[in-house]
Amino acid sequence: MAGIVNLSVYLHLYYTSIIRRLFIDRPLDKLRSSSKEAVLISLADKLHNARALEEGLYAHSEGMWEKFFQSRKQETCWFYGELMRVYRDRGFQDNWLFIELDRSLKRIFRE
Repeated sequence: MAGIVNLSVYLHLYYTSIIRRLFIDRPLDKLRSSSKEAVLISLADKLHNARALEEGLYAHSEGMWEKFFQSRKQETCWFYGELMRVYRDRGFQDNWLFIELDRSLKRIFRE
């Protein structure tokens, strides 16, 4: 029985690391080397997504995270934090999209 549990834990960790690499790390890496125009498009898209999250929180309160998201609130917060770091590193911290996204994220995650 312990062997099955260990195998299950190993497979879960392996699967999670592959998913993270494909859907989180690669897009962040790509954003670091993308054109300024592509970064602006990403920034606008994430602002739109954050505003949709705000609407979801208004309609469903904190239960939204469990109802509509596979990832947890803290994982989503971490991902947006990483995106903001990339946008800042790329020099977009004074752009109005960045400023609005920052405000929206603070309302969502109550920082």
